[in-house]
Amino acid sequence: MASLHSTWGGGETFARKVTALATAFVCPVAFHDCTGPMTLAVSTHLALACPNVVEQEIARTFHYGRYASCVDRLPRLENGYIRPGEGAGLGLSSVADITSRRDRARHAALRANVLDLTRNHSPGAMGRMTIEENIMSQSLSLGVVIHAPKDLRVDEVAVIAPGAGEVRVGIAAGGICGSDLHYYNHGGFGTVRIKEPMVLGHEIAGSVLEVGSGVRGISPGMRVAVNPSRPCGHCVYCRQGQRHQCLNMQFIGSAMRFPHAQGGFRQSLTVDAGQLVSIPDSMTMAEAAMAEPLAVCLHAASQAGPLQGRRVLVTGCGPIGMLSIIAAHHGGAAEIVVTDIADFPLSVASGVGASRTINILAEPEALAPYMVDKGYFDVHFEASGNEAALVGALEAMRPGGIVVQVGLGGDMKLPINLIVAREIQLRGTFRFDREFAMAVELMGRGLIDVKPLLTHTVPFRDAITGFTLAQDRSQAIKVQLAF
Repeated sequence: MASLHSTWGGGETFARKVTALATAFVCPVAFHDCTGPMTLAVSTHLALACPNVVEQEIARTFHYGRYASCVDRLPRLENGYIRPGEGAGLGLSSVADITSRRDRARHAALRANVLDLTRNHSPGAMGRMTIEENIMSQSLSLGVVIHAPKDLRVDEVAVIAPGAGEVRVGIAAGGICGSDLHYYNHGGFGTVRIKEPMVLGHEIAGSVLEVGSGVRGISPGMRVAVNPSRPCGHCVYCRQGQRHQCLNMQFIGSAMRFPHAQGGFRQSLTVDAGQLVSIPDSMTMAEAAMAEPLAVCLHAASQAGPLQGRRVLVTGCGPIGMLSIIAAHHGGAAEIVVTDIADFPLSVASGVGASRTINILAEPEALAPYMVDKGYFDVHFEASGNEAALVGALEAMRPGGIVVQVGLGGDMKLPINLIVAREIQLRGTFRFDREFAMAVELMGRGLIDVKPLLTHTVPFRDAITGFTLAQDRSQAIKVQLAF
């Protein structure tokens, strides 16, 4: 252990890094640094399966150098966990709290990893190097973590070795989404609120680093887009083919569940192999990271039905509105009119398929000509989430017209009499399913071009700069973080 200790530094530095290393696994076992009363966490998943051998394994790992006298000071275990109160040095009321907040699905792989470390450890320099190399290569990386509104940090986060059926991906690009901005500005949206620190990000792409057992057709070095959705595959909606409505959906970078599903703005992320879609060499990582928002809009387009020859209105010209324009254009819409309150996004919209753009703030009556004779538009993609945008456009919808509400906002007050009399169909749209792979294919074949939307790339260590820029509608459409 002396080699590892000298590499990481002594005293508090060593203590901090070993404590952080605990987050790489599931259940920690505490011991005391001989330099002081600080309680450290040395992670070992054996505490879940084999609590009777935990102390033996930890002793085998840390019996060298000045840590030899620490072994007999290990806290005693109760039912496989450290007794409440003995994890105070971890900043928790009980170390068992960690186990209740962690995903136990990686149990077997993590246990095997710890056993490998301890079994390979011997008094010789080679044994010490084996431990050092394993810990240094599998312990920590950096991620963009939201702690509270306006409290965004680049923190050390766990590197999780892939278990059976899993793959670890080195993230290269991550797009800042509107939901990420809601977490940053307000700590959430609607009833969804941050209850614990959470890595943000779900628009991501990268290269495969490690492949778990049982994975076929995926190998290290493969370039991939990462689908953030992981449906259970067993609930009633999954069985009915509505996997995006899964009752047990795990969607990375989301605080809808607790514990939160940690996101992809990190140097590496371990996911189910089924969440990866291979990308062609011709596609950049930045484009691949656009697969998720494009999939959202392809699903919205499917909710509208056939678009060939349709007259389409798009309100709200952020990234989702812009991709709705692209999807409608790809679908064969005859005319696409776009409204927003900022000139820059409207100028970009003109280059990706808009027939006409309207700054509704400068021209508040510009939709009036479309309202005569019971309306004009067949389809309306409402992408702003703003009540005024939706209500203001309803008069321009022809009888039987379809409104697809893509943007998320608060509750709205709607003119129900108008909706009923015109037989306007108001439809929701939520996430996506098969559209993710479709998005990658359409971009890969050159049938959809998202590059005009990629206005800025910011190093992830300057995440706050990126999040600030993403809200500047005078110059930004899609801002991505580079890892």
